[in-house]
Amino acid sequence: MSSKPFFQPFAFVLFLALLAAAPSAQAQETCPAGFAPITPGQFIMGGTVANTPADELPRHTVTLSEGFCISTTEVTRAQWIAAMGTTPWLKGDGTPRDGVFMPPGGQPDAGGQYPAQYISWEDAQNYIARLNQAEEADYYRLPTEAEWEYACRAGTQLSFSTDPQGTEITEQNFGNFAWYAVNTVNAGEDYPHEVGQKAANAWELFDLFGNVWEWCSDWYDPAYYAASPAADPQGPARSDEATRVLRGGSFQEFPVNPGLEDCRAPNRHRALAQVRLPQAGFRLVWVENPPARPPVQAKDGSGGGCFLGTSRTQPNF
Repeated sequence: MSSKPFFQPFAFVLFLALLAAAPSAQAQETCPAGFAPITPGQFIMGGTVANTPADELPRHTVTLSEGFCISTTEVTRAQWIAAMGTTPWLKGDGTPRDGVFMPPGGQPDAGGQYPAQYISWEDAQNYIARLNQAEEADYYRLPTEAEWEYACRAGTQLSFSTDPQGTEITEQNFGNFAWYAVNTVNAGEDYPHEVGQKAANAWELFDLFGNVWEWCSDWYDPAYYAASPAADPQGPARSDEATRVLRGGSFQEFPVNPGLEDCRAPNRHRALAQVRLPQAGFRLVWVENPPARPPVQAKDGSGGGCFLGTSRTQPNF
């Protein structure tokens, strides 16, 4: 890990100030800078290709009754360091882990616009807790699986989406929109790349396909769609595998018949909540009117506060 202190108050305050800057010009509701507004709506969730995997079925109509704001890119190294003061993508001696790019002679905080990787679901929750603790309200969270797919599809029923001009994203032009194996692994660059460098989808969101898998809040259940509520699904109450959902594919996914299977909008992936992977990161949802936070009774008599846990499993590299 980096020798930097775990928490840097000035950097963190600066980071929050940047997040809370002027609202997005396209917002129909107020969103912090770096977030895009997603209005309430309805869509058909699930797979659309031949031989659709069973966990993407049945296709079903989902209504999202509340709007939300979602970060236009994945959380970056700079944002992670500002909030947490750690560099999980580096080994203890400061050298990069497998699948990590570091500029020649780079310092531990180099490459700030690359996505934070080697982030477990539990790590993401700790990051969110840190942001919310500073705000004293639960504005930030992970997207639900339904919210992620709705935002990714951007009003379409395509395997991927379209760009803001309505051009369909296909296997033929996929490299314009995503960092994936063809332009990373096959090009000798086996790592994620800086966020926001590829074209956005129709709702101005970047890197939904490839780069790093993105954690969702939901437990994973391959049969959940058969029982999912029609409105605002939050995912199952538990997972037999104790796994959480990941979406979007990564820099290591290859195109396969019927085409870019792991990067399709409805594709579902999962991993144990405590596991850190080179292909895993996340993006945030922000809500303007979060539910009231219940008071916390500290067990040690310290007066409450926000508990920040730690992942139980360290990367084995």
